[in-house]
Amino acid sequence: MIFKDRTEAGKILAKKLFQTLNILREEKAIKPKEVFIKKKKKVVKNILEKKVEEETEEELENRLGKEEEAEKIRKNITVLAIPNGGVAVGYEVSKLLNIDFDVIVCRKVQIPWNPEAGYGSVAPDGSCFLNKKLVFALGLSDRIIKQNIKETMNQIKKRIEKYRGKKPFPKLKDKIVILVDDGLASGFTMLASIEFVKKKKPEKIIVAVPTASGSAYQLVRPEIDKLIALDVRYAYPFAVADAYENWYDVSDEEVLKYLKK
Repeated sequence: MIFKDRTEAGKILAKKLFQTLNILREEKAIKPKEVFIKKKKKVVKNILEKKVEEETEEELENRLGKEEEAEKIRKNITVLAIPNGGVAVGYEVSKLLNIDFDVIVCRKVQIPWNPEAGYGSVAPDGSCFLNKKLVFALGLSDRIIKQNIKETMNQIKKRIEKYRGKKPFPKLKDKIVILVDDGLASGFTMLASIEFVKKKKPEKIIVAVPTASGSAYQLVRPEIDKLIALDVRYAYPFAVADAYENWYDVSDEEVLKYLKK
């Protein structure tokens, strides 16, 4: 699957997430009479006044019960996008599903001689996740690794200051959290995001991405409740950019533009 750009990918991803959230709604379906018994007469009166097609009281209660539960679930969901590339995707998802949107700043630990690639990731609280097999293959010393992690954490602090300022991180306890990025290459940046979010005690964690490598899919899937990847590729080498016609590095200015919308 090839996406025109991150905006198109976000829109397609939102449709898939809509189906997933509908399933969650059905799983959490409540008995309408427990919620609507006091509202029933007023609602029926309003419906009749608007000349809406007649429904039996039981049909009306069931329909309203599902609508109320869907609204409760919607208000209990937060989209967290990983900057910079995941922000455009996450914004489209949140806009189309009408749910809260924010960013979670995690960063890959760059390979010193190849900054486009990473051998691990760091979360906002300093938690670090390393690809041990890759570290061994690269022959990196403990000193270099500690230095790289420190540099990565400094970058995270600067980005948090730039993107969030003094705005507190959203409360996630008992919420459904949707983590979004423009793709999963190694999966370690998403893994750091997942472990950070788990400490906030959410109800469920869903990861949604337009594209993913097969290895990243296998790494991330066991750690969460649901993984949605529209395009999983097992070919090597894998590059997130290969799934997009219009690929470019997202600037800080573009991220801030989405956050201000």
